[in-house]
Amino acid sequence: MAASLGRAQGVTRPAAVALLCAVGVALFAGLRAFVGGGDLSHFVMAGERFADPAALPSGVRPIPGDGYDGQFYYRLALDPWPDEPVQYGMAFDAPVYRHQRILLPALAHALSLGRPTWAAPAIVAIGGACLVALAWIFATLARAHGLAPAWGLLPPLFAPFLIPFARTTSELLAATLLAAAILASSRARPRTTSALLAFAVLARETAILAAAAHAWVALRDAHPWHRVRAPRAARLGVRAAWLALPFAVLAAWQFALWNHWGRLPTDATHGWTAPLLGLARALPERAWLVRPHGDVMFVGGIAFLFGFALMALPAMVSRPSAPRGYTLRWVRLTWFGWTGVLLCLPQWAFPDLMAFGRYAADWCVLGFAALLLAGRAPPVWFVLGALGFGGAALGRLVLWP
Repeated sequence: MAASLGRAQGVTRPAAVALLCAVGVALFAGLRAFVGGGDLSHFVMAGERFADPAALPSGVRPIPGDGYDGQFYYRLALDPWPDEPVQYGMAFDAPVYRHQRILLPALAHALSLGRPTWAAPAIVAIGGACLVALAWIFATLARAHGLAPAWGLLPPLFAPFLIPFARTTSELLAATLLAAAILASSRARPRTTSALLAFAVLARETAILAAAAHAWVALRDAHPWHRVRAPRAARLGVRAAWLALPFAVLAAWQFALWNHWGRLPTDATHGWTAPLLGLARALPERAWLVRPHGDVMFVGGIAFLFGFALMALPAMVSRPSAPRGYTLRWVRLTWFGWTGVLLCLPQWAFPDLMAFGRYAADWCVLGFAALLLAGRAPPVWFVLGALGFGGAALGRLVLWP
């Protein structure tokens, strides 16, 4: 279905897919900014609890209440190496924990040239660029494995990618880097894969799961490393060094945080449960019918994740051909690891689609990439469901910022 649509519309190249996605991203961002009052305040979502309106840079207004996690990445974009808990009229909730996901705010700080009034546009622009990059990466993967590049237009509609874009959190950047690492691995570029995973752990520390899976498979199958021109012993050393790079980067950054703040980051997530117990506890305690649109999105989000799992499972158990086997093995190993994480999410993660949806960003990248690597197109029922839920998520994020 998507293949015929792509050919009919001339979407036969990844660049065309990326261009169409860029137009859609621009329209969505414009609508969200317009509904939010004409500025980027509803992207940043700085809450009155943590933000002083008199001291905030122009172009950002606080909203009532606590705000949202993206405000802390905006705060770091103003100063990626803060000396005080409160600067620019903004405070942290958990400074060390937020600081460990430094890549997004650091890039925004660089893009804004250190100007506070440019920080919000910069961080939104990076999120939009990530959505476009995801479209291009998946279109490229699809074409390389005999599928229509138009499949690249589907993932940017997934709520786990739309939410961090609309709320300026770091999951989208980490997921994009993971997707880029998968593409590099599929092209037999293992050193580029390790470098991208090293950047990913600075965007979101949980990317170390993918780095560990990649290292495990690489130690058992050295096929893509044969291109390294060096004696056997030297090749082994080069392989080990590159595979260790993401772990070394994460350890070095954690040490820098400890040296700066006097303690290591502590995971803000607590109360991990047995599989599905958190969801089972959340369902009866949810305040149903208080916000009907929230109920629809909650049920739709759960249905989307279960449907996605059913769609991806065939690719996870298939026997890949030799050229694509190396990448598919570490991708699906990471996907199963993330499946365990999602099943054991605590109760507090489920009352709102925004929380558990963001957790699934890497999982969705891995699952969709595995499907394309196996040469399988998503089934029609999933495409229709994803389009419907994606449209609902877009409406939710525009009408109720």
